[in-house]
Amino acid sequence: MGLFVTFASRKNIPALLLEATDKKEIRSMGIKAAKPDRYKTACGKGYWDCKKEEPEILNLKQPAIDFFTYESANSYFVWDKNTETFKRVWMSD
Repeated sequence: MGLFVTFASRKNIPALLLEATDKKEIRSMGIKAAKPDRYKTACGKGYWDCKKEEPEILNLKQPAIDFFTYESANSYFVWDKNTETFKRVWMSD
């Protein structure tokens, strides 16, 4: 099981963002679009101390991928134009 993104501008070559081996996990996972807005991240909510590269507030200027476990952990996959990769930002634990 995996979370893949396909870029139309990159000859439809999919990028693997996340991989899981337990097929049972798919029953508890969800995905939706995160709209542009300002969001408090998990470290910003005090779940743990923010690391240097972890923002307290995530300021989305474009939609992101909201990937979550129902009633549990949640993270956003955000496109980073500078590195041309997705960054995973934890929103809850």
